[in-house]
Amino acid sequence: MSRFHQIRLLVSIVALLVVLGGTTVYAAEGEGGGESDGGPSIHGVVSTVSGTTVTILGGAIVIDASGAAIVSENNDVPLTLADVQKGRVISVEGSGAGASFHAARITVEGPRSDGSLSGPLDSVDTAGNRISILGVSVTLTPDTIVENNGLPNGSLAALTPGTPADVEVVVVGNSLVATRVQVGSGPDGQH
Repeated sequence: MSRFHQIRLLVSIVALLVVLGGTTVYAAEGEGGGESDGGPSIHGVVSTVSGTTVTILGGAIVIDASGAAIVSENNDVPLTLADVQKGRVISVEGSGAGASFHAARITVEGPRSDGSLSGPLDSVDTAGNRISILGVSVTLTPDTIVENNGLPNGSLAALTPGTPADVEVVVVGNSLVATRVQVGSGPDGQH
């Protein structure tokens, strides 16, 4: 893709951002670039996932993820396409023109949160999908990421009272809902 076409693609995407608002696209090269290897990259909120096709930016960009390496933003932990979910923020490196993009690498960013709680788990209610930490009740949903020793896709059943945890939460009404629960050490040995 020529430099002219890269700039044209970037201008088109920026124009979409003005309409859609709130999502950032990183330039392929030069000023304002993301953490790219020099090739085109896109950064945005996942709109849909169907098979190996992912859309972002309200469906304006269609991504072929069939050949992509998918990793977590935290220490490049390998993930699968199942971890690319609607509402998650992703950074995509690859190639493409117009609204079609072929991903070589997809980095899945952690869910957004309003705050976090750190300390030992007071209780775990698997039937009610709730935990208590620092005396505060937190609800877990199917979208909550549970990491055990730095590996995603843990389960609520694996959590036990007294275990130190970091819990990222969002406020929903008058309740706290966990976006991520991390117990044990991460791949770098840190909690």
